[in-house]
Amino acid sequence: MNRWRTTSFVAFVCAGAILSGCTGGGHPRAASGNGTGTTVAGQITTSTTLTPAEEAGSRLRGLLIKPEIEYQEDATVGATGSITPAAFSTLGGGGTAAKAGFVAGYRDNYVNNSTNEALTITIMQFDTAADASSYLARTAGQTLTGSAPTRQPFAPVPGATEIKATKAYSGEWEYGVVMTHGVYYASVVYINLLQMTALPVQFNEWATTQYANLK
Repeated sequence: MNRWRTTSFVAFVCAGAILSGCTGGGHPRAASGNGTGTTVAGQITTSTTLTPAEEAGSRLRGLLIKPEIEYQEDATVGATGSITPAAFSTLGGGGTAAKAGFVAGYRDNYVNNSTNEALTITIMQFDTAADASSYLARTAGQTLTGSAPTRQPFAPVPGATEIKATKAYSGEWEYGVVMTHGVYYASVVYINLLQMTALPVQFNEWATTQYANLK
């Protein structure tokens, strides 16, 4: 059994933390399993036959970084997949998709069970660069609030915010960077079951490479 909670893509409105689920058990609801791509509002979709909204999200996947081989893609239902407008409107913390200018999104969740680490990378596309920047400005202060984080500029990436836990949230220590470039918003979140005395040496590379991928 996977010991990691399935991360919701932002989940700001549910519990104020990027790692909190919204269905009572720490997990977004699983896909309907009917093979049609039909989505329960608020879930990350992983069905094999995709709706147009899901296809739009899947096209963004190529912009996401791939961590080292030690990190394996989380096979938990709902852990990885497209972020639909319905999901954004439910969990995005920025109002409805139409109001925020949200177009499509995708999230990849990776786990390294041998070292008690995980990595979640999320990308969202908006109608305009102004919409993406506005979303970052509205939600950066709500990210990972369950872990009482500190926030400061993340110097290697222009305009990015670094968010670091000062306490465990449901047994997990969290560290993230949120950023935008053009019409894209992205977040890179590292999770450890142990208190972090130091971040992985590759974290800066993950974040800066993700930023470069948005250009």
